[in-house]
Amino acid sequence: MKKLDKPKIEIILGVFLMVSSFILTFLIVINLIKLDPSLTMILSLLLYALSLIGLVLGLHGIHEKMIIIKRK
Repeated sequence: MKKLDKPKIEIILGVFLMVSSFILTFLIVINLIKLDPSLTMILSLLLYALSLIGLVLGLHGIHEKMIIIKRK
């Protein structure tokens, strides 16, 4: 089995966080996830934070990958 290096893991985790955040936000918008308005707001802010963390993590992984490629 091929060993995954740290940048690939960061990129995969970042994409997973962003996609899961998008899907859950979409489910809230089309009312498949029904909560109290206050809980919906808290969940929306949490999903926004997850999306932002995924973006930063993915960009950091891409930056590390570019550094590794330039060193070769």
